[in-house]
Amino acid sequence: MADRGDAKGQFLLGVLNYQGRGAEQDYAEAAKWYLKAAEQGESDAQRYIGMMYAEGQGVAKDDKEAFKLSRKAADRGESVAQFNLGVMYYEGKCITQDYIQAYMWASLASSYAPPKSLKDMAAAKMSSYQIEEAQRLARGKAEDIDRLKATRGN
Repeated sequence: MADRGDAKGQFLLGVLNYQGRGAEQDYAEAAKWYLKAAEQGESDAQRYIGMMYAEGQGVAKDDKEAFKLSRKAADRGESVAQFNLGVMYYEGKCITQDYIQAYMWASLASSYAPPKSLKDMAAAKMSSYQIEEAQRLARGKAEDIDRLKATRGN
């Protein structure tokens, strides 16, 4: 499956190598398979390899690549990637600090448990105008994600 280009199979091989299931744990091998799946639009793989780039795990640490891949997954509606992107914006990690973007991405990460506290932390540093802007951006991004999911049949 994976060696024939199946993105889900490639992602699963990445997971097995990352966790060391059925073989010795190998972050570099996991990264190889996550990248192959991510290039085909597998959002879970984009999130995983994005975090590996952020941490320098199995690949050279690369904040730009970490942000780019995390953003791709977040744009496809992957809630953990949305939360991670919110944290990146909040902390100024991998990208310039931006509380409006942090709030927006935390708002979108509704199916992932911790975003409310991130959203509250960002809101505490924002004006009411900035909060309204973040909410407007979140609504627009949610509509974009819904349209993308509808075209993919999800």
